Amino acid sequence: MRHFPNRQAFVEALVELFEEHGVRIVQRDSERFALFLDDDPCAPMPVASVSIDMFAATLERKLS
Repeated sequence: MRHFPNRQAFVEALVELFEEHGVRIVQRDSERFALFLDDDPCAPMPVASVSIDMFAATLERKLS
C-alpha cells in the first residue's frame, strides 16, 4: 500500500481517484464531498454524497 506523508495528501489522492471514475467533487465551506449521480444523461440526479475527509479518516483507521 502506498504511504502518504499526511492526511491532506491522502485526501488529494482520493479526490483524483474519484474524478478519474467520473464522480463529481463539490466543496461546501472547507469540506469536499464526492457526489455520486445516477446515469440519466438528460438530468443526472444525486444519489449519494460522501465527505471525502471523513472517508479518508475511516479508511486510515480501518487500515491501520
